[in-house]
Amino acid sequence: MLQSKFRATAGNFVSNNMTADDLLKMDVKRILKGEKKDNEGNFYNDFIVKNLQKSIKSLPDSPSYTTQVVLLGNTKNFTLPQLKKLVEGYKVDQYPHERVYKELLFPVINGTYFSDNNLNIEINLANLRGDTHLDYDVKTDSVKTNIKLLFVPTKEIGRVLHSYKNSILRFNPRSFLELDKNSVNQAIAESIKDKSTNEFSLFNNGITIISDGTSISSDTAKQGTAQIILRNPQLVNGGQTAYTLSRIYEEGLDSGDFSVFKGKEVLLRVITFVGETRPSNATKRLELIGAISKASNSQTKIDESDRRSNDEIQIRLQDEFFEKYGLYYERKRGEFSDGLHLGYIKEDVLVNRDMVIRVG
Repeated sequence: MLQSKFRATAGNFVSNNMTADDLLKMDVKRILKGEKKDNEGNFYNDFIVKNLQKSIKSLPDSPSYTTQVVLLGNTKNFTLPQLKKLVEGYKVDQYPHERVYKELLFPVINGTYFSDNNLNIEINLANLRGDTHLDYDVKTDSVKTNIKLLFVPTKEIGRVLHSYKNSILRFNPRSFLELDKNSVNQAIAESIKDKSTNEFSLFNNGITIISDGTSISSDTAKQGTAQIILRNPQLVNGGQTAYTLSRIYEEGLDSGDFSVFKGKEVLLRVITFVGETRPSNATKRLELIGAISKASNSQTKIDESDRRSNDEIQIRLQDEFFEKYGLYYERKRGEFSDGLHLGYIKEDVLVNRDMVIRVG
């Protein structure tokens, strides 16, 4: 249940607060009980009756859901217990202006808003001899890891990057749209489009994804199909391949024809961190992820400034520019291209990375 009370001007966006009347008008309990009118006899609008209430009615297992009220607005005048009372005792979460800027606005501008903790990829078992994958444990100085090697359909990789974009490239030196600027893409596309056989799996070096948890099962009730599930996945190598496949996948969405992918697979290397994530080793994990990303991309022509785009100082600079001045420091070239293209921001709020380095 959402209640939004932000104002149109920058000043009011920061200073104005929700009132008790704003929150009481939500009528959360009456709406969830199926009432069509408020306490004064006024009919609720169609957004509530024909959309919200109708959707709730159609749930076959509504008792398994938890009702939560999300307040998109400033509520500095109220404590959390007071807010809970004003929304009739339901669980409440609040997004004041600072949180909206950082957790909602910024991810939309740089294309990281789509983020699902669990990523599902289907595997074709038709060409396999033996097990679904190669399994190998690796002990490093800091944490224990596991490596799984397997072949996955190129269509699945295209689908994944088309959906996740920059949210799955946080540890990759390049952003989604920056991957477009490479002559290698054409050769990758031709090896998919111009051949009906699976030479692609021979010619391509493959894709590396880091995961916090990985499971593979052939018990999918689909003959000849297995499934791999990755938790908090990040693509650290093979970005050009994945990007090109995502563009071909987009063409398939437009035409309704995905036959170009039929029978074509790509090697996937999944590096999984074994064991629980604890504060004591969280930093070591991040350091290892950065080292894997740099090593994986060391054979590809990438500018040193791109290679250092995920260094801690670069991330801190981006946070400082945004949180203090409302500016967008482009530590990865092209990471705000979506925001520019869709008109969310203008170029005059971008901070050029190369210019900052020169000033420094």
